[in-house]
Amino acid sequence: MARKHSIAVALALLLVLATAGPALAQGSVTGRIQGAVKDEQGGALPGVTVTAASPALVRGTMTTVTDAGGVYRFPALPPGSYSVSAALSGFKTVQRTNVRVGLGSSIAVDLTLQLESVKTEVVVTGEAPVVSVVQNSVATTFGGDYITKQAVPRNYYQVITTAPGVNADTGTSGSAILAYGGTTESQNAFTLDGVNVADTGSGAHWVLPSIQWMEEIQITGLGANAEYGGYTGGVINGVTKSGGNDFKGALEAYFQPDSFTSDNSPDTEDETFEFEDYALSIGGPVVKDRLWFFASAEYWHQVSTPVGARDTSDREIPRFLGKLTYQLGEKNRFFAMGEYDSVTNERRGIDAYTFPEATQKQDGPGASFSVNWESILGSTSFVNLKVTGYDGNDDYLPYNGTGTPGHDDEYGLTDYNLVNAKLQNLSHRHLVTGDASWSLFVDGLFGKRDSHSFKFGALYEKASTTDEWRRNGGFSYYDDSTLCPGDTEEEQIASYLADPTCGWYERSTGYGEYEVHAEHEGFTFYAQDSMRLDRVTVNAGLRYTGYRAGWRDGFGNPDVYEVDFVDPRVGFAWDVLGNATLAVKGHWGRYHSSMYTWLYDREISGHASVPDGDCYWDGSEWGGCETSVPDEAPIGDVSHPYVDETLFTVEYQLGKDMAVAADYVNRRFRSLMGLVNTNTAYEPVTGIPNPIEGGDLEVWTLDGDPVWVLTTENPGYRDYDSVVLRFDKRYGDGWQLRSSLVWTDLQGNVLKNNGYAPELEDRNGLVNADGRMDSSFNEWEFKLSGAVDLPFGFVASGQYTYLSGAYWTPYGDVRSFLDGNYYSGRDVFLTERGSQKLDARNIVDVRLAWGTKVAGTTRLELSLECFNLLNTGKTLTVENYYGRYRSSGWTRSASYGEALSIESPRQLRLGARFTF
Repeated sequence: MARKHSIAVALALLLVLATAGPALAQGSVTGRIQGAVKDEQGGALPGVTVTAASPALVRGTMTTVTDAGGVYRFPALPPGSYSVSAALSGFKTVQRTNVRVGLGSSIAVDLTLQLESVKTEVVVTGEAPVVSVVQNSVATTFGGDYITKQAVPRNYYQVITTAPGVNADTGTSGSAILAYGGTTESQNAFTLDGVNVADTGSGAHWVLPSIQWMEEIQITGLGANAEYGGYTGGVINGVTKSGGNDFKGALEAYFQPDSFTSDNSPDTEDETFEFEDYALSIGGPVVKDRLWFFASAEYWHQVSTPVGARDTSDREIPRFLGKLTYQLGEKNRFFAMGEYDSVTNERRGIDAYTFPEATQKQDGPGASFSVNWESILGSTSFVNLKVTGYDGNDDYLPYNGTGTPGHDDEYGLTDYNLVNAKLQNLSHRHLVTGDASWSLFVDGLFGKRDSHSFKFGALYEKASTTDEWRRNGGFSYYDDSTLCPGDTEEEQIASYLADPTCGWYERSTGYGEYEVHAEHEGFTFYAQDSMRLDRVTVNAGLRYTGYRAGWRDGFGNPDVYEVDFVDPRVGFAWDVLGNATLAVKGHWGRYHSSMYTWLYDREISGHASVPDGDCYWDGSEWGGCETSVPDEAPIGDVSHPYVDETLFTVEYQLGKDMAVAADYVNRRFRSLMGLVNTNTAYEPVTGIPNPIEGGDLEVWTLDGDPVWVLTTENPGYRDYDSVVLRFDKRYGDGWQLRSSLVWTDLQGNVLKNNGYAPELEDRNGLVNADGRMDSSFNEWEFKLSGAVDLPFGFVASGQYTYLSGAYWTPYGDVRSFLDGNYYSGRDVFLTERGSQKLDARNIVDVRLAWGTKVAGTTRLELSLECFNLLNTGKTLTVENYYGRYRSSGWTRSASYGEALSIESPRQLRLGARFTF
């Protein structure tokens, strides 16, 4: 669709919704309560004073009045527990207590007033609603009760891995999350107090929040309305604490010495695992009922040893947060938040095959901010304005300087990386956003019974990305240790380690080298309506987004990537019984990816990628040098990656604080970005045996050089189907429980959404590429977590996770038989994708805590946590490179099939929390 035509269509559609009537706030840092007040005969009661009361409110209470249809709304409430009361002269005051408002949640609380008797009394009615009968989205929320009572690894992102359909990417440090069919974390959206904290370069997370800061953490995205965008996986959302009308604070310490760690890999050297975490948080009033503050400082330090590694990975994070909340009258509220965190990781990337001197030192300081104004303009109007952003660096530095090349025993006996890191990576990110929304409410638009909550919003973002990644020494050595002196393999390896130059075979430049100076801007407009008709609520909306991206002045074309699109969303929620206990919901929507540099950074004018170049050692000099066609291309047809989603949900409230639910999710990932070769002059290569399945392997050689184009018009796809059964018992009466059973099927042929999908670069990349997606999902998943208060001040909690096993696929290198695609087509899957499966995992984490009052409101809590109670050592990632085929046959990699990472061993952790 042409850009001007798309804009015209989007504005026309928004105008249609805007003229349908005015609407409701569902911001990412608040939730809402709405409802209707009636008399005993079911008649609407206008003019009823409705009050929401909670310690989460600066003034303690907020009031509104029902309109002519008896409808009331609280459009922007901070997360917390509320009581809702309704009062009208001549009627008994009615109150509903323990109404839980979560991030982005919409809860319907309908109230019935009885005529006043001789004796006036307050009537507390019914149970607090757990099921939303006005919202069709699905979310999992982790509030303070969960965070403080459960055995959690003190990692913000890992907290949410107990949500159904959400797991950590085992190929990373544990902070990368895969959600709802997403195969990389760049498919998620990340927000903190309304700040977009996604990496503008890769789309992954950028900020590392502390869980000590958090009022609530949430994973959502399924069935989300038009307000939400910039993701095809999930939305990871967090809101920080605000303080209160009483001074409160917490001093926390968690400590795990190496002696508290077991050994779940007895075939390797004893490994080190240590942890310490110290935090001080304090909040309270600057001016009571007017201005609150919250501040926190933390030092987080973890030492771990990857399986078989010669040294540790040593990671430390100091981080700080400050926040002010200002209530100007009852109708205006201001938030201001500033955050700083800095990660330093010694020996980043160390493993069984990477020596300490070949690792990198990560140095990543950064800061983020948010300024937020909410204003209730009247009983039917609400506005919200936000300015947010962040700035920071993330550098990976070599230990032996930028003048010393790294060595990799690629063709020899060991697969060792030694001498120095291959690359030095210097990165900088900057992002500023402006966000405005206007909510209006109107009832009786089409008749006497309909009630509308409309919301209109606009978002602008401006981002920049800088990356300078260069090979240390100008090139890297890919060695063959079998060329070194020695009569046995052990002697050859010893000679190679003593002097790697004896294994000289190949000297390479290019691959991994990268220089980017890019920027982008985005505009978004959306309109949505939540129309309630008695027991049915229809949620409909449209979201228009336009992105413009390219290179900064002097570094290439500034307008290389220009797209716009309209995302329709429509859903319903049916209050089946009319008492907000049983809801049937459905939804269909389209969601486009966020904008980040890796979608277009191979565009030809930016020259970000350095061409691959190889030279070979003939025993006396380097020769036979070859250079590839650079991995860069003009932009072709681009429509931006998206997912189409269908969702059906049934939710039922069993009783107080308790609900069960079932979901069916279908997602279709399309328009995946790829660097595609348009030169189709391929010829088959015959006679290369398949070392795993037998027979001949399908291989193609290219006549001439590749002719690249960056385009979403390619055969890449992924299809996701999932069925989820959920049970949730909120904390109450001294216990909480959450469980889920998930079946998943994720099929496709491309793993990544960005321009780095190797499957699309060459015809060989699509050989055996269709099947179960690698390292992205488990067919079966069961999760159970709970906590119970015991006598004498004890609290016991635990989590159990069963994962049936992720899939992986072996591949081999056939470059020796290729011509024009010597570089781009060298790797071929040897089996159907996902043919291999890792073992099932059973993970148990438990916690026992004891607390006592010290004096007044001060309290001391001591805890003992145990992670991986069963001390399992299941493989998380495996080396899937089989080896290289030459005329002499296959040379199998020394590390093929070996575990690259395994479950962390059983670890005991002591904790102390002093609150005052």
